[in-house]
Amino acid sequence: MGPVPPVEGIIPTQMVFRTTPTTDINSNDVIEIGATYPIWAAVGGVTCTITVDGQASTTLFSSTRAEDLSRFVATVANPYKTAAAGEEIIFTCTDNFAPHATVGTNVRFYFQSSNDRTLVFTTGWTTVLGRLDSPAVAITPAVAVEYTIPTRLVFSARTTNPLVAWNTLTITSDTANIWTGVGDIYCDVTVSGAANSVIFTTESTDLKTLVALVGVGQTIAANTPIVFTCSENITEHAVAGTSVNFAFQSTADPIPVAGIFGWVTIATQLTSCSVALTPTNYVELTPPTQIVFSATVTTRLLAYHSITIASDVPPIWAAATGMSCSVTIGGTPDSTIFRTAASDLKTFVATVQDSQTVDGGQTIVFTCTENLANLAVVGTSVSFTFVSTSDTIPLAGVTGWQTVATSMTNCEASLPNPPFIAGIVPENVTFKTTITTPLRFGTIRFASITSQIWSAVRPVTCQITIDGTINTTAFASTATSDRFTFVATLQTGYILPAATQLVFTCTDNLEPLPPAGTTEQFQFQSTSDTVIVPVTGWGSVLAQLKACSVGLTPMTYIAGTTPTQIVFSLTTTTAIPSANTVTIKASHPIWAAVAFINCAVTVNGVADTAVFGTGAASLLGTRSTDASTFVATVQYARLVPIDSAVVFTCNSNLDVHHPPGTNVTFSFESSTDETPAEGVLGWVTTATSMASPSVSISPITAVEYTTPVQVVFSATTNRALGAAATITITASTPIWAAPAFVTCSITLGGSADTTTFASTSATDTRTLVATVAAGQSIGTGVAIVWTCTNNLRALEPAGNPVTFTFESSQDEAPVTGVTGWTTALPQMTSCSVALAPITHYQYTVPTSITFGASTANKLPAGGQITITASHVVWNVTAATPVTCTVTVDGSANTATFGSLTSATDQYTFVATVQAFRFVGAGSAVTFTCTDNFLELGPAYRTVSFTFQSTADTTPLTGVVGWTSQFPPTTPGSVSGDPVTWYGDHRAEFKLPLGQLTTMLETPDVIVAAAPFEGAKKEQWIGRVVVMLPETGEVFTQVDIKRDLLDFERSSEPEELETMTTLVSPNSVRGTPPFDAQFTHPGGLIMQYGKHKCQKELCQEFAVIMSKSAKISIQSASAVEYYGEGADALVHAHLDLMVFDMIDSHRFGGLLPEMWGIKPMTNETAALLVIPEASADSELMLAESDTHRQDACTDENLSAVL
Repeated sequence: MGPVPPVEGIIPTQMVFRTTPTTDINSNDVIEIGATYPIWAAVGGVTCTITVDGQASTTLFSSTRAEDLSRFVATVANPYKTAAAGEEIIFTCTDNFAPHATVGTNVRFYFQSSNDRTLVFTTGWTTVLGRLDSPAVAITPAVAVEYTIPTRLVFSARTTNPLVAWNTLTITSDTANIWTGVGDIYCDVTVSGAANSVIFTTESTDLKTLVALVGVGQTIAANTPIVFTCSENITEHAVAGTSVNFAFQSTADPIPVAGIFGWVTIATQLTSCSVALTPTNYVELTPPTQIVFSATVTTRLLAYHSITIASDVPPIWAAATGMSCSVTIGGTPDSTIFRTAASDLKTFVATVQDSQTVDGGQTIVFTCTENLANLAVVGTSVSFTFVSTSDTIPLAGVTGWQTVATSMTNCEASLPNPPFIAGIVPENVTFKTTITTPLRFGTIRFASITSQIWSAVRPVTCQITIDGTINTTAFASTATSDRFTFVATLQTGYILPAATQLVFTCTDNLEPLPPAGTTEQFQFQSTSDTVIVPVTGWGSVLAQLKACSVGLTPMTYIAGTTPTQIVFSLTTTTAIPSANTVTIKASHPIWAAVAFINCAVTVNGVADTAVFGTGAASLLGTRSTDASTFVATVQYARLVPIDSAVVFTCNSNLDVHHPPGTNVTFSFESSTDETPAEGVLGWVTTATSMASPSVSISPITAVEYTTPVQVVFSATTNRALGAAATITITASTPIWAAPAFVTCSITLGGSADTTTFASTSATDTRTLVATVAAGQSIGTGVAIVWTCTNNLRALEPAGNPVTFTFESSQDEAPVTGVTGWTTALPQMTSCSVALAPITHYQYTVPTSITFGASTANKLPAGGQITITASHVVWNVTAATPVTCTVTVDGSANTATFGSLTSATDQYTFVATVQAFRFVGAGSAVTFTCTDNFLELGPAYRTVSFTFQSTADTTPLTGVVGWTSQFPPTTPGSVSGDPVTWYGDHRAEFKLPLGQLTTMLETPDVIVAAAPFEGAKKEQWIGRVVVMLPETGEVFTQVDIKRDLLDFERSSEPEELETMTTLVSPNSVRGTPPFDAQFTHPGGLIMQYGKHKCQKELCQEFAVIMSKSAKISIQSASAVEYYGEGADALVHAHLDLMVFDMIDSHRFGGLLPEMWGIKPMTNETAALLVIPEASADSELMLAESDTHRQDACTDENLSAVL
C-alpha cells in the first residue's frame, strides 16, 4: 500500500495485492480478496495493473472491481484464459480507495479463488496517527513589537512517523509574512538534541512557508524531536494586533497540525518618562532656564526614527526651530545620534541621525536650555505625551509642572515714633519687602485699602536700600498712581534676583493720619510676585502722652512706710502751651495733703525750673489737687514742644504706703491730649518680714544623734521693734531639749549686746522667742545674731532636713523655708594630708606623708580608718605594711594601731585598731608614714583623698593632698659670635647664612634665627622669627636695624629705634596704655619696650611668653668685640634668652642639643666651632632637628615700631 504508513483519514494512492494460486485459474474463474474494514470508496470498477509471474498482463482478467466496500473481485477473461498453478499474480490498484480507518485499526485480508476455496488470511496494515507531535514556535525577542525584525525564529516538532530521503517537513504561517523573499534559508538544526547540518536543506517556498527537505540517504526515525533555529531572511513584524499561527506537516505525517500559536504583534511605549524644569518654583509668566526630558527606549530606534514629546496645553517653546540640546544615552554624553528641534510651540522632536541606532533599554536624557517660552498663567497644569517611531503607544499624562503665582515675603509698612496721632503728618513712611521671584522690567506696588496716605498723585522722594545698601539707580521712578497707591518702577535692563531685600523710606507727599481707631491695611504686589500680600500697617490714635512711667524710692514698697521720692516720666505727642496742664492720677491716694509739691523738672534731659515753675509764687506750678492727683501747669509765655521728654522728681507731701497687696496704677494726660494714657504701672505694696534670715549649726557635720555645740540664728529687721516686741524662730523638727531659757550671746549691727532683749527662751521643743526688754527698741535694718549654746537636743536620724520660719511681732508676714541643716551619717572631720618635701616636684619620691583626721564616733578594737587616693601613691602589688608614727590627741601612740598600718593596693592606706584598744569619739589621730612610696606623677597632677572609718561610715571626699610641680629650670642664652650658654654648658657655633635655622622648638612655640657676617668673618644674629608649631604661622619677626650710624631721635618716644618688630595680623593689640602688648589666639603674648636709655641709643627688647617658656630678644651693640666706635654700631645685633622653661626634656632643636638636654645629632655637631673669645648675647630656641627655611619675608605681617 502507498503511501506508507497507513495514516488515519488519508486516501491511499495505491494498493498492491499479491497471491499465488495453488490450482490453475481458468476462464470465468474469480480471485476474491476481502478486507476486515471497508477499503473501497464505492462498488464498481477498480483500475489495476496486473503482472503474472512478473509479466504484465492486460488480457488475463476481464474485470477488477469492488463487489462491496470490503471485497475485491478479479474475473478471468473469456474466451479461454488461464493461469497455471504456482504463478504469482500481482494486482496494483490505483483508484476507488476509501480513506484509512481511525488510528489503530488492524486491517486483515483473506484470499480465495474459484478453485482454491480455502480462505487464506493475511495481515494488511494497522492505521497510524499521521500528524507531527509537539509542534511549537518561539521568537526572539519574545515580545513581538510591530515593525521590528526578530533576530531569530525557532520551530520545533517531534516526528510521529519516520522520515526518509526526499520527504519534507513544511511549516506555514496562516496570516503574516515571515520571510523577506523566496529561496534558501540557513537554519541551525538539532535532531534529538544534537546539532545536525546534513539531514535537511531549508528554504522558503513563499513568504509564509518554510520547507525542510530530507537529504539523499538520510532518514529520521519516528518520535524524533527536531528543532529549526532560523536567523536570516526574517521580515519585520506585522502591524500591532496581528496574531500569527502556524501549520506543521510532513510527508510521513501528512495531516496538518494547524493553529500552532506563534505570536501576537504589539505596539510598545517609552517607559520611565519624566520632565523636569529649572527653576522648580514654576512661577507664572517667568522664563525657565532649562527643561529636561528623560525616557527609556523599549524598542530599538533605527536611523530616522524619532522621539516626540508634546505638551498638552500651553506653548513651551518660543519658536518652531532647531535647538541644541545636550543628550546623554545610558548616562554617557552623546552629540552624534540625535538631531533635536521644536516642530511647533508645544512639540519637541529628537530624530535619530543616518546610520545611527539606539538599543532598547537605553535611557535617554535631553537637556534643553534655549528657545524656552515663558510659563503660562497661574494654575496651569502642564503634562506631556511621549511616543517614538518604534514605541508607538503614546505614554500620556507625564507630569510636568503646575504654574504658581508667588508673593513677596517679610512685608512691612511702618511709621516712625509711635504713637501715631490722628491728624498728624508723619515724618516718613517705610515699606519693606523681600522678592521671591526675580523681577525684570517690572513694578512693585504698595496700596492702602483703608485710607488715603498720599496728598497728591505725583512723584515721591524715597531713599531705597537693596540688601542693606543705598541704591539710586535700580528704579526709574517712585510715584503715586492714586492717593492710595505707591508704585516703584524698575529701570529697564535691571534685574532684582530672588531673595532681594528692599526698603523704601519715603519722606514727602504724605497725608495727615486718618481719624483715631483707623488701622491702615496694605496690599503688596509686584509684577513677578503677583499674589497680593495683605499687610497691617499702623493704627492712628487720639493724642495722648507716651512713654509714661512711675518710679518710687525706696523700691521696697512696704505697707505703712513713707516713700522718700516719686518720679514721673512722660513724652509729649502734642505741644503743651502756657496755662495748659499735665495731670497724673493715682488709683489710690499717694499725697499727704492738697498742697504745692517740691519737684525737680527736666525737659529732654536738661534741668528746667521755668517751664512749670516752682512753689506758690508760680502759676499754680506743681501741686496735688487731691490725695490722688498731681497737676503740673505750664507757666506764662512758656511752651513744652511736641515730642519732649519730661521728668518730674518730687520729694515732698508723700503719704504712707497702703496695706499689703495694694496695686497702685496711674493715668497720664495733658490738657492738649484727646485721651489719657491709662494703666501705667506704679507699684504693689508688700507685707514686711524679716530680711536675710539664716541658720547655722556647729559642728557643721550635723551627725545624727549627736548634740550640737551651738546654733546661730541671724536676721535683719524691716520694721522697728519696741519694748515687749518679739522675734519668733520656729524649727520644722524639735531642736530644743525642753521649754526653758536658752543661753544666747547677741550682736546688734555687729556689736555685742546684753541689754536689748529681756529673754531668749524655748517655748516648746521647736520654737525660740526673743523678747525686747522694757525701755529698749531696735531700729529698722538692724542685723541681729543669736549664738545659742545650751538646751540643745540631740539631732534627728540622718537624712532629715531642718528648716526654719522667722517672724517678728511687727511684721505682716513670716519668712518660711529658711535652710538650717540636714542630719548626716557620722563622718570623720578635720582631715588633712601633708607631703614632705613640700616642693612636690614631679617624678620625685616623697620622704613622708602625714594623714590627720578626727573621729566622730568611737572606733573600737578591730575598727579601721581607710584613706583612699585619687591617683597611685603606694609602691605595692599586694597588701604591704607601711611604717608610720601615730599620735592620738597630740600624743605619740604606739599601742592603739601598733604595726597594723598597711597599703592594701597602690591607692589605699588602712589603719586597724589593735585588740583591747579603741579610739574615742572626737579624737584627733595622725599617721606619719615614711616608706613604700611611688614617685610623684607629672606636673599639675593633683592628688586628693577620701577618709572613712568603720564607725564614721560617711566618706569625707575631696581632701586635697598635693599638686606635682615642675622643678626650676636653668635659663639658656645665645650671644655674640654666636655662642650659647646653659648653666656651665658653653658652645660656640656658626649658622648657615641667608636662611633661617630652627634653634628651639617647644610644644607651643618655634624660634628660628638667621645670622649676618661681620667684617672679620664672624657671625651675629640679625633676625629672630617666632612661629606657632601647629600651623607654621609667624607670630613675630624681629630684625636689628643696620643703619644705626645715621640714627636720629624720633619725636615719638615709644617708637623702636634699634630694631623692627613685625606681628601677625591675627594678633590683637592692647589698648593704651597697654598698646605695646600683642596677644595671639594660639596662646602667645608679646610685649616690647626699652631700657638702659643712655647717650643716644636705648637698648630695646621684645619678650614672648608661652606656656612652655619665655623668650627675650634684645638689641645689643658689638662694643665687646669692636670696642667703642662706629664698628660697634655697624655690627649691632640681637641677643636671645630663654627662661622659665617648663618640661624642658620635651624641647627639641639646635640649642637643647648644645645645652646637653638632648643627645647631639651629627647635623648639630657639624655646626660647632672651637671656642674662642666671643661676645655675649643670649638666645634660646628648640627642636631636635635643624630646620632650614628661606629667610622670612614680611608677607602677612604688620610692622610695629
